[in-house]
Amino acid sequence: MLKILKNEPKTKLLMVGDGNDRNNLEKLATKLEINKNIVFTGQIPYFDIPSFISISDVCLSPINPIDIYKVSSPTKLFEYMVMFKPIVANKEIPEQREVLEESNGGILTSFEMESFANGIMSLLDNKDLSKEMGKNGYNWVIKNRSYENMALDVEKRYLALLNKS
Repeated sequence: MLKILKNEPKTKLLMVGDGNDRNNLEKLATKLEINKNIVFTGQIPYFDIPSFISISDVCLSPINPIDIYKVSSPTKLFEYMVMFKPIVANKEIPEQREVLEESNGGILTSFEMESFANGIMSLLDNKDLSKEMGKNGYNWVIKNRSYENMALDVEKRYLALLNKS
Protein backbone atom coordinates (compact mmCIF):
# COMPACT_ATOMS: atom_id res chain seq x y z
CA MET A 1 0.00 0.00 0.00
CA LEU A 2 2.87 2.37 0.77
CA LYS A 3 4.30 1.96 -2.73
CA ILE A 4 0.91 2.61 -4.29
CA LEU A 5 0.26 5.67 -2.12
CA LYS A 6 3.57 7.21 -3.22
CA ASN A 7 2.30 7.25 -6.83
CA GLU A 8 -1.44 7.51 -6.16
CA PRO A 9 -1.90 9.34 -2.82
CA LYS A 10 -5.71 9.38 -3.07
CA THR A 11 -5.93 5.58 -3.37
CA LYS A 12 -8.21 3.79 -0.94
CA LEU A 13 -8.04 0.12 -0.07
CA LEU A 14 -11.42 -1.36 0.67
CA MET A 15 -11.21 -4.39 2.97
CA VAL A 16 -14.63 -6.01 2.75
CA GLY A 17 -15.58 -8.58 5.35
CA ASP A 18 -14.13 -9.86 8.56
CA GLY A 19 -11.33 -12.22 9.25
CA ASN A 20 -8.98 -13.47 11.89
CA ASP A 21 -6.38 -10.81 11.11
CA ARG A 22 -8.62 -7.76 10.97
CA ASN A 23 -7.46 -6.35 14.33
CA ASN A 24 -3.81 -6.88 13.41
CA LEU A 25 -4.35 -5.23 10.02
CA GLU A 26 -6.06 -2.23 11.60
CA LYS A 27 -3.18 -1.84 14.08
CA LEU A 28 -0.63 -2.13 11.27
CA ALA A 29 -2.46 0.46 9.17
CA THR A 30 -2.39 2.85 12.13
CA LYS A 31 1.29 2.15 12.80
CA LEU A 32 2.16 2.80 9.13
CA GLU A 33 -0.05 5.91 9.17
CA ILE A 34 -2.13 4.69 6.24
CA ASN A 35 -5.35 4.04 8.18
CA LYS A 36 -7.00 7.01 6.42
CA ASN A 37 -6.48 5.17 3.14
CA ILE A 38 -7.97 1.86 4.24
CA VAL A 39 -11.65 1.21 4.86
CA PHE A 40 -12.48 -1.86 6.93
CA THR A 41 -16.16 -2.65 6.37
CA GLY A 42 -16.48 -5.61 8.69
CA GLN A 43 -18.96 -8.30 7.80
CA ILE A 44 -21.58 -7.18 5.30
CA PRO A 45 -24.67 -8.88 3.90
CA TYR A 46 -23.91 -11.01 0.84
CA PHE A 47 -26.30 -9.05 -1.36
CA ASP A 48 -24.42 -5.80 -0.61
CA ILE A 49 -21.16 -7.13 -2.06
CA PRO A 50 -21.89 -5.92 -5.64
CA SER A 51 -22.17 -2.35 -4.35
CA PHE A 52 -18.65 -2.54 -2.96
CA ILE A 53 -17.24 -4.19 -6.08
CA SER A 54 -18.87 -1.56 -8.30
CA ILE A 55 -16.95 1.32 -6.68
CA SER A 56 -13.59 -0.40 -7.13
CA ASP A 57 -11.16 0.31 -9.95
CA VAL A 58 -9.11 -2.85 -9.37
CA CYS A 59 -10.12 -5.98 -7.47
CA LEU A 60 -7.71 -8.18 -5.58
CA SER A 61 -7.67 -11.90 -4.93
CA PRO A 62 -4.66 -12.64 -2.75
CA ILE A 63 -4.95 -16.21 -1.50
CA ASN A 64 -2.34 -17.78 0.72
CA PRO A 65 -0.86 -20.63 -1.35
CA ILE A 66 -1.22 -23.35 1.23
CA ASP A 67 -2.37 -26.80 0.12
CA ILE A 68 -6.03 -26.46 1.13
CA TYR A 69 -6.44 -23.26 -0.90
CA LYS A 70 -4.62 -24.64 -3.94
CA VAL A 71 -7.66 -26.79 -4.69
CA SER A 72 -10.17 -23.98 -4.17
CA SER A 73 -12.24 -22.08 -6.68
CA PRO A 74 -12.44 -18.53 -5.34
CA THR A 75 -15.95 -17.17 -5.83
CA LYS A 76 -14.78 -13.58 -5.55
CA LEU A 77 -12.81 -13.98 -8.77
CA PHE A 78 -16.01 -14.64 -10.71
CA GLU A 79 -17.96 -11.95 -8.84
CA TYR A 80 -15.33 -9.42 -9.93
CA MET A 81 -15.34 -10.64 -13.51
CA VAL A 82 -19.09 -10.48 -13.94
CA MET A 83 -18.88 -6.83 -12.86
CA PHE A 84 -16.26 -5.93 -15.50
CA LYS A 85 -13.46 -5.46 -12.98
CA PRO A 86 -9.78 -6.12 -13.73
CA ILE A 87 -8.18 -8.42 -11.18
CA VAL A 88 -4.81 -8.81 -9.55
CA ALA A 89 -4.47 -12.37 -8.23
CA ASN A 90 -1.65 -14.67 -7.23
CA LYS A 91 -0.59 -17.37 -9.65
CA GLU A 92 0.08 -20.03 -7.01
CA ILE A 93 -3.65 -20.83 -6.87
CA PRO A 94 -4.25 -23.03 -9.95
CA GLU A 95 -7.87 -21.94 -10.51
CA GLN A 96 -6.90 -18.26 -10.50
CA ARG A 97 -3.95 -18.89 -12.81
CA GLU A 98 -6.05 -20.90 -15.27
CA VAL A 99 -8.96 -18.46 -15.34
CA LEU A 100 -6.87 -15.31 -15.72
CA GLU A 101 -4.62 -16.88 -18.35
CA GLU A 102 -7.64 -18.03 -20.38
CA SER A 103 -9.66 -14.85 -19.96
CA ASN A 104 -6.94 -12.20 -19.94
CA GLY A 105 -9.12 -10.62 -17.27
CA GLY A 106 -6.35 -9.52 -14.98
CA ILE A 107 -2.77 -9.72 -13.85
CA LEU A 108 -1.16 -12.72 -12.18
CA THR A 109 1.48 -12.04 -9.56
CA SER A 110 3.37 -13.89 -6.89
CA PHE A 111 1.89 -14.03 -3.41
CA GLU A 112 4.18 -11.21 -2.32
CA MET A 113 3.41 -7.65 -1.33
CA GLU A 114 5.76 -6.08 -3.89
CA SER A 115 4.38 -8.21 -6.71
CA PHE A 116 0.78 -7.31 -5.88
CA ALA A 117 1.69 -3.62 -5.62
CA ASN A 118 3.28 -3.73 -9.07
CA GLY A 119 0.20 -5.43 -10.52
CA ILE A 120 -2.11 -2.86 -8.96
CA MET A 121 0.05 0.04 -10.15
CA SER A 122 0.12 -1.25 -13.72
CA LEU A 123 -3.68 -1.32 -13.80
CA LEU A 124 -4.09 2.06 -12.10
CA ASP A 125 -1.57 3.58 -14.51
CA ASN A 126 -3.22 2.13 -17.61
CA LYS A 127 -6.96 2.75 -17.63
CA ASP A 128 -7.36 1.36 -21.16
CA LEU A 129 -5.73 -1.94 -20.15
CA SER A 130 -7.90 -2.08 -17.02
CA LYS A 131 -11.05 -1.53 -19.03
CA GLU A 132 -10.04 -4.14 -21.62
CA MET A 133 -9.24 -6.70 -18.93
CA GLY A 134 -12.57 -6.01 -17.24
CA LYS A 135 -14.38 -6.69 -20.52
CA ASN A 136 -12.30 -9.78 -21.21
CA GLY A 137 -13.11 -11.19 -17.78
CA TYR A 138 -16.81 -10.49 -18.15
CA ASN A 139 -17.00 -12.13 -21.58
CA TRP A 140 -15.07 -15.17 -20.38
CA VAL A 141 -17.12 -15.75 -17.23
CA ILE A 142 -20.43 -15.38 -19.10
CA LYS A 143 -19.26 -17.87 -21.73
CA ASN A 144 -17.60 -20.36 -19.39
CA ARG A 145 -19.00 -20.05 -15.89
CA SER A 146 -22.58 -18.86 -16.09
CA TYR A 147 -24.97 -21.10 -14.18
CA GLU A 148 -26.77 -21.86 -17.44
CA ASN A 149 -23.59 -23.05 -19.16
CA MET A 150 -22.44 -25.03 -16.13
CA ALA A 151 -25.87 -26.71 -15.90
CA LEU A 152 -25.64 -27.67 -19.59
CA ASP A 153 -22.17 -29.13 -19.03
CA VAL A 154 -23.41 -31.19 -16.07
CA GLU A 155 -26.38 -32.40 -18.12
CA LYS A 156 -24.08 -33.47 -20.98
CA ARG A 157 -21.86 -35.40 -18.58
CA TYR A 158 -24.82 -37.17 -16.97
CA LEU A 159 -26.24 -38.08 -20.38
CA ALA A 160 -22.86 -39.45 -21.46
CA LEU A 161 -22.70 -41.57 -18.30
CA LEU A 162 -26.25 -42.83 -18.84
CA ASN A 163 -25.49 -43.74 -22.43
CA LYS A 164 -22.48 -45.80 -21.32
CA SER A 165 -24.57 -47.92 -18.96
